[in-house]
Amino acid sequence: TRFVTCYGLVNELVEARQERLLQRLIQKYVRYDLLILDELGYIPFSKEGSELLFQVLAERHEKGSVIITTNLGFADWTQVFGDPTMTAALLDRLTHRAYIINCSWESYRLKQSLKSKGGARNGLQGGDKGKTMLPRRKITDPIPGPEGDQREPT
Repeated sequence: TRFVTCYGLVNELVEARQERLLQRLIQKYVRYDLLILDELGYIPFSKEGSELLFQVLAERHEKGSVIITTNLGFADWTQVFGDPTMTAALLDRLTHRAYIINCSWESYRLKQSLKSKGGARNGLQGGDKGKTMLPRRKITDPIPGPEGDQREPT
């Protein structure tokens, strides 16, 4: 198992390409039983970075499991990768036989911060019952089902 941020992996891949060690690094990432990529979409990739990440994920297709965390819906992935065709091909591979877990909950970091710093003093208190108003995270894109049917997120 390997846990890495998407940005960290892309940087590692770019450096490996410059040092002519790219294929060795890609094979290293293909061999993991589980690859966990955190924070997809926080930082857009360069064209080179997008292509290298695609290469790793395409090589891993049906060889090992991948978990990707993101706050983006599938429709927004093109902004991160920059190329609609490559993004569609990547999503096709990633959603094939995938379990897509759609989470919608309050930000635990903001919640902890409000507790420790006093949310009311920062103007982040809301409602007449004094409940803290926190951003909710939800992906609103339809989720591809096993036979290509489109299911709405729950």
